[in-house]
Amino acid sequence: MTPRATWFLTCLVLIRGAENPSPPTASPGSVIVTAPMQASRAAHSATLLPGGLVLVVGGMEHDGRYFASTEFFSSTPDRWSAGPDLATARAGHQAIPLAGGRVLILGGDGSSGPLASAEMYDPAANRFVAAGAMLEARDDFTATLLPSGKVLIVGGENRGALASAELYDPVVGRSRRTGSMHAARGQHTATLLADGRVLIVGGGEYQRPLASAETFDPATDQFEAAGDMAFPRYKHAAVRLADGTVLILGGSSGGDWRGILTDAVRYDPMRKAFSPAGQMDFPRFKLGSAVVTLSDGRILVAGGAMQVEAYDPPSSSFHRVAGQLDGARFFSTATALPDRRALIVGGYDGQ
Repeated sequence: MTPRATWFLTCLVLIRGAENPSPPTASPGSVIVTAPMQASRAAHSATLLPGGLVLVVGGMEHDGRYFASTEFFSSTPDRWSAGPDLATARAGHQAIPLAGGRVLILGGDGSSGPLASAEMYDPAANRFVAAGAMLEARDDFTATLLPSGKVLIVGGENRGALASAELYDPVVGRSRRTGSMHAARGQHTATLLADGRVLIVGGGEYQRPLASAETFDPATDQFEAAGDMAFPRYKHAAVRLADGTVLILGGSSGGDWRGILTDAVRYDPMRKAFSPAGQMDFPRFKLGSAVVTLSDGRILVAGGAMQVEAYDPPSSSFHRVAGQLDGARFFSTATALPDRRALIVGGYDGQ
């Protein structure tokens, strides 16, 4: 991942969710600017810790300048403080929250290219410790925590898109190979389904996205075809809804900026089929980590455009949030806070 940014955003915003379910036309809140981070960064990770702190890790500013630094956001009061440094500067990595406030950091892109290394945040010592490595160096991949406690690592890029997958065991810090996907794909999404399978949607080779989907079954270690969308897409977002369906948002159908999508679709695991789920008010891509479920069940869509929207699942409709961001915030993050707010951090604006 090497976004060609003209400038990066240093400030963040907070959006307050509704306390109780409200009519679909009601705004879920408004955009409020608050304290800036200590470093401007995009393609970072943001993880909610027990107690309400948000750990922001790594990222990049301008092509080739990767961060090993981390920061903590506290909402009581709203302020930032420095966190411990990573051993390896990285962007486009995956961050997996584990029991006891630990956070597993996997792969990503560094100054020498895609990374295989893993690090673990230890809250007791407030530091990162070595946590083994993946079998392959990967950027633009997905990592999904399974009910077993193992982490499913799928696809990504390393001198081309990868079809391979592996299961990482945080207890021993090692991976083992699983079956491969039917298609090589990076910049896809991976969503844990209610039955423990993982839905993989879209992605593909650079600027050649796929419309296909696959599911991974932990019981067999194998991938199975799961239907096709109407349009190919990559750099999109996906989130599981309360009814077990999966909402797929935006992305690009090819050519990056020339193919940005406004549509949303829902995947029904029972029928193995996609169906239309409304249209966003704005085309969006590079928003995979900036979509979050609010306390009232609506889905906050914050990345890839200056205007923030909320999706109402019962009506399959989108509604704008009052106010707007200071830029489109590509490769930003959104994190739901315990006080019914959502924290939107970093990203960049421009091509």
